[in-house]
Parts: sequence; C-alpha cells; structure tokens
Amino acid sequence: MSAAKLHINLTQGLIEAEGDEAFVRAVYEDFKERLNAKPALGRNREEKPDDGDDSVERSTTPRRRSANRKAPSNKKGNGDTDASAAGVSKYKPKRDTSLDLAKLRDFVVDYTPKNMAERILLYAEFLKTIGAEPCTVDQIYSCFLEFRTTDRIPEAFGQNLINTRGEMYGYIDFTTINDIRITTTGMNHFSLKMKKKGESA
Repeated sequence: MSAAKLHINLTQGLIEAEGDEAFVRAVYEDFKERLNAKPALGRNREEKPDDGDDSVERSTTPRRRSANRKAPSNKKGNGDTDASAAGVSKYKPKRDTSLDLAKLRDFVVDYTPKNMAERILLYAEFLKTIGAEPCTVDQIYSCFLEFRTTDRIPEAFGQNLINTRGEMYGYIDFTTINDIRITTTGMNHFSLKMKKKGESA
C-alpha cells in the first residue's frame, strides 16, 4: 500500500497524519466533521442584528398647530346695543326755529312735573296738540329752552330721553331722533297720575 501524509495548519494547530491512504483519509474526514460542527470564526461579525426597530425612520418633526385656529372673537357683551339709543345719546339737540310754541306756557302751567321724565312727557303731550306727532328730539329740546330761565335743561339730554323710554318709566318710545311717540303707559300716566297745580298729593 502507498503511504499518505496529511498536514493541516489551523491557526498554528498543526495536525499531521501519516500512514496508508485509508488511515489518512479517515483522519481527514473526522477532522472535517468536527470543523463543520463549530461556527465559523468571524462569521457575520460585521453584520448588525435586525431587531425590527424602525424608530430611526420615524419623523422627529414637531407637530404644527392647526392653521385653521379661530381668531379671538370680537363679539361684545350684552350691553346697550340699541342703535336708536346710541343715536339719541350722541345727538346734540338744537332749537327748532320752525316750531310755534306760543301756547306752550298756557298748556304746562296747570301741571307740576316731579322729574325729568314727566317734563319730557308733558312737552310731548303739548307737541301732540299742535300736530307734532311723532315729535323730534329738537322739538322737545326747544320746549325746554322756553323755560331755561326757571327750569334746568338736562346736560345729558339724550340719556334723559332714553331713561324716559326705559323700563323705569316707559312713557315714550322711539327708533330715531325724529320719531318720538307717547306710549300707552305714557298716556295713562299723563291722564291719571300727572299732578296738577293745586292738587294734593
């Protein structure tokens, strides 16, 4: 039989076998099986494990606030939004030179109004007798001017008209400075409750 020789250098681990061919082949096969049974040195050493973490792909951009955010409301509170009241309070009255007030003193002389609301009602009643119905702010103001030497003219003239229309009295009503009308409440007050001179309280 021919002699055979095997020399393997595995990281300085020399395996030598010498003998007949069958013997050397058997050593080689045994060694090969053991070598394959061990994991290869350095196998996949540079490969990164796939742990399924895709967090690096997640967006890190912060959420933007909605562009459709509603602007602050400019709505006002439940104050006096009556356009007629606003118009009267800002209006600066003047004398109505076309008004005939010759009979005014004779009409009012019998009454003793106790407040501004009754004076306004009294002048509105007079204006009705001369055909000024509805009457205007200027016409009532002109009546006040006739007695300016004895009776005070209210400084906040428009506000006094608003008060006369309001819940406390309700003697008149209006929507503009040119359409002041006496209400049913005003007519009843004038006819039944307005104190005349000489009457007891």
